[in-house]
Amino acid sequence: AALAWVAAESSSPFNELFIVEPIVSREGLPPGSSPLAQATLRRRKSFPSAEQAIASYSTKEAFRTVAPSVLEAYVRGGFRERSDGSVELKCSPHVEASIFNSHNTLVHKLAQIRCPVKVFVGEHGFFSGRGPQTLVNLSTFQNTIPNATVVQADGLGHLACFENTNLLVGPIVKCIGGALSRKYASL
Repeated sequence: AALAWVAAESSSPFNELFIVEPIVSREGLPPGSSPLAQATLRRRKSFPSAEQAIASYSTKEAFRTVAPSVLEAYVRGGFRERSDGSVELKCSPHVEASIFNSHNTLVHKLAQIRCPVKVFVGEHGFFSGRGPQTLVNLSTFQNTIPNATVVQADGLGHLACFENTNLLVGPIVKCIGGALSRKYASL
């Protein structure tokens, strides 16, 4: 959703945008009321080791279908090691929660996005009705963003990009390739 915000600016650097399961809250929510922000604040921010973080995350519903190698890369990239060998999240829960709490101001900006947007959603992701009811629904993206195309990944959930990395490679390469060919067509 952060990229959608940038794309809505008049000086957007994007020729095309590919977003996966974007988190955007409905307008009109009281400040600080995002259930995602509240859940984020309850998230454990440190573990005695990376291995224990991986073991803990592997038991969470959202990560159950994520390949072990992808989960390990997620933890190793998303945590920093402390001098005592323990690990802590690089992005603190308070920072992430503040981002979720600010998203209810994004909906009105979606119509300002001028570049083509591919919205990639998992069949069992947040847009399937399984996510918090405080999020915008998929039709909001389709009806508000002028050049939006929705791509649904059958069998995948909110973490679709972690569940089947190969499924996303083709659409991302095509999106990037199209943008590059348009940019350099006049050379």
